[in-house]
Amino acid sequence: MENQIKKMYTTDCVAIISIMAILWTILTIVMFNISGIVENQNLRMIIFAIGILVGAFATASSVAVIIHLKKNQNNLYKDEIIEKRK
Repeated sequence: MENQIKKMYTTDCVAIISIMAILWTILTIVMFNISGIVENQNLRMIIFAIGILVGAFATASSVAVIIHLKKNQNNLYKDEIIEKRK
């Protein structure tokens, strides 16, 4: 059962990190594409600041989820394994 718990935890962490990488990639592409369209320098800075804030909040949330999973992985995944066996 310990191997299953570790495997499920690793899978969840990889999924979270992959989604975060995709989010940052999309944010970066959008920010640079919009900055190419917008001529006002102040508006560009606002767009970049908002994009970075969105990414930072999403990253902080994802890190919090990973920490929660690490602290409670035995209870969370054990319950899930038991439910699957029913």
